[in-house]
Parts: sequence; C-alpha cells; structure tokens
Amino acid sequence: MVSSSGQTALLLAIRGLGKTFGRYVALKTIDLDVHEGEFLSFLGPSGCGKSTLLRIITGLERQSAGTIGQGGRDISALSPAQRGFGILFQSYALFPNLTVRQNVAYGLNGSGRAAEARVAELLEMVGLPDIGGKFPSQLSGGQQQRVALARALAPSPKLLLLDEPLSALDAKVRVHLREQIKDLQRRLGITTIMVTHDQEEALAMADRIVVMNHGTVEQVGTPAEIYGHPASLFVASFVGKMNLVPGQVAGGAFRPHGSTATIAEAQGEGAARLCVRPEDIEVSDAGSGTAARVEGVEFLGAFTRLRLAVPGWGGVVLSADVAARQMRDLAIAPGAAVRITLDPTRLQLLPGGGDA
Repeated sequence: MVSSSGQTALLLAIRGLGKTFGRYVALKTIDLDVHEGEFLSFLGPSGCGKSTLLRIITGLERQSAGTIGQGGRDISALSPAQRGFGILFQSYALFPNLTVRQNVAYGLNGSGRAAEARVAELLEMVGLPDIGGKFPSQLSGGQQQRVALARALAPSPKLLLLDEPLSALDAKVRVHLREQIKDLQRRLGITTIMVTHDQEEALAMADRIVVMNHGTVEQVGTPAEIYGHPASLFVASFVGKMNLVPGQVAGGAFRPHGSTATIAEAQGEGAARLCVRPEDIEVSDAGSGTAARVEGVEFLGAFTRLRLAVPGWGGVVLSADVAARQMRDLAIAPGAAVRITLDPTRLQLLPGGGDA
C-alpha cells in the first residue's frame, strides 16, 4: 500500500528492541521500520543477532526491552498464532506422516472444496501441481522447501518470515529457488523478511538489506547503497570483496602508510581506510598509471582476479578483477609488471585505521 505522499505504508515499527540471555547481550537497541510489500533481508555473520531478531518478530522469543508495533498497536506480548505471520525455517518442518496436500492444508482454517482449491492453487504457485499425494520423504530438498513455502503462504499472512531458507540446499538449487521465491513475493506483494549470512543471496533478493554485527544494526539500505556506499569498515569488508588500504588523511589528501604518494583528495585529519572494489581498478600492461607487480592470478570464469603488489604505495597488496575479454588482450602472468588506475568517483574513505 502506498500513501498519498508516495511513501509505502508502515507494516512493523520496531523501537528500542533489546535482548539479553543472562549477561550476554544478543541485541542492542534495535530501531527498524518494515514497509508493506518490501523484501527485507537481515544479513550478518553467525552470532550477530539476526535470527534472534527474527524470532522476536515471530513471537517465538520475547524481547528484554523495546516494542514491536503493527498498525498502531503493540503486538510485543502476542503469541505467534495471534500475530498470524507465515514462517519458513531452514529445516522445512514438514510432517513426515502427512502427504504434501495435507501438509499445505494444515495451516488453513476449515476444510472442504474451498480448502482443496486453495491447496491446489498454492501447489501450482510454487511449481509443484502434481505431487499432492506424495510424502515428504519422496521429495528432493528443493521440493520440500517449496512445499514448506506453500504451507507458510496458505493462510495469506501479511508478513512472511524466512530463516536461512536456502542454506541446506546445493548451489544450483539454491540459485533457482531464490529466483522463484523473489518472483513469487513480487507477484503476491507479500511483505517478506529473510535472515541470511549469504551476501550474494541478500544482494540478489532484497529490496533493502539490514546489515547486523554484534547485536547492532550497522547499516540499512538498498543493495546498491550497501554495496556501493558502505557506512562502516565492517560493512565494507563483509559485503562483497573490498580492498581496504590503511593510511592517513592530512593536508587535504589521503596517503597510504609507508608512502608519500597521494591516492585521493580528502577532508579532515587522521587515520582512515581507502575502500575500492576489485572491479573498479583498471589494469593495463603499458601506459600511464601506478606501477604494480602481479603476485597471483585466479581464474574465476567471467573474470580473473589478480593479486597486485604496489611498491609506490608502501607495498600494499590489492585485488583487481579483469574481465575475460580484457584478459585475452593482456600478457599477464605472475611476476609481470602492470599499471593500475583508480577511478576517483568510485573511491570511498572511511575513518579508522584498525581492523575492520
């Protein structure tokens, strides 16, 4: 739903949410809005609090502080059944003694022709129209996951919650199923929150990503914002491959440690890291640019990742991605001398000189 001002309506308002387990602080003062119709992903390493936050939203866990509001009312004390959200876990949780048709119908109120029609509609929707009479043990992992998704969608929930739904599947099935889930989410317009530690999964599926670390939210933004403009060293190092060059900002310029060379113009003073993606480093075997030496070559199909030592920048080592077409034109092997150029519009400086 979109308001007259053009803003998507608010479905959930999470305010000051905290969770402790004894002395361990799992979540620290989380403030987050969830908008109707969006696909939101909680992304972060193991132990960052993303699954705890999801379980609190479902009602399976009770927060230690803060509130969750839906439509102007506080739902923090409601049970999972009272909240009426659809939940899909990594383990599928299908009933082994029930057929596919019975599993999907389990979440429906009532029976009869209307329920049968709804089950048939859902199985068609997830691309499994002909397996209603089979049992879970007769299905592949990908099929089981789609049946579990159909069951979660059966009661037409306002919010669908996915907890690492694809992590138990092999790579090819995972990519196929994530495309199906995203396509289905768009067609139904159902608000969806997905927990994942897989950055590629989050970037490919989400409208917005919530990057979490040590129980806090590091950044919330679109995939393009998270990838192109990380708000912290943690986000820069966790999401995608990033070169982080340590150095110092002084006199309007950034210089890497151990070098007098100016890499970028900069404001302020103090320790900083220069952030540059491997694909934003232009590599040539002659001409202008900064001298570098190839220390490693890793063929990755569509591109080749080079490991480059840059003596003029204090010996810093960078990763640079070169497209397959360009690699065919370059005589590059370990030990080769090359030239590198950085696009100043693609650089970002973040304060801090310690570990990300």
